[in-house]
Amino acid sequence: TSKVKQLLSIHPQVKAMQVLSDMGDSLISGYDKKWIPDTPSARKNFNQSLANMSGFSNSSPVEGIERALRIYAPKAEKLAIYVLGDDFTGGDFESVLASIDRLNTKGTARVARIHAIGFPWGQGDRFATLMREVAYRNNGVYLGL
Repeated sequence: TSKVKQLLSIHPQVKAMQVLSDMGDSLISGYDKKWIPDTPSARKNFNQSLANMSGFSNSSPVEGIERALRIYAPKAEKLAIYVLGDDFTGGDFESVLASIDRLNTKGTARVARIHAIGFPWGQGDRFATLMREVAYRNNGVYLGL
């Protein structure tokens, strides 16, 4: 949760925000498929929701990214997606990249910038490999810790 605090601190004010699980489910109750207004209490809830998040994960950021793009990209002028993770157990990279390309393109422009922070306790380098390419294609930054 300290990385989330740091991430929020570099964005002292945003129009709205959302926090999703790796499967794309809202982690703050009452805000499924809705934007959360940026308030001090909402920022506090972000950290609490991550601390209370279930330990189960399919170790893939793909479903969450795709759901975020399907739900939030059509409603946004500008959108930034931050993916925090450590592993990717999915199949091939190319089908994932093609899906994100399709969902994140209006005309020739990208709708969302997709950034990622990779934690060092994952299995191998598959998360880093995937998210470096996702960030590169989507005007984002990948940071491996």
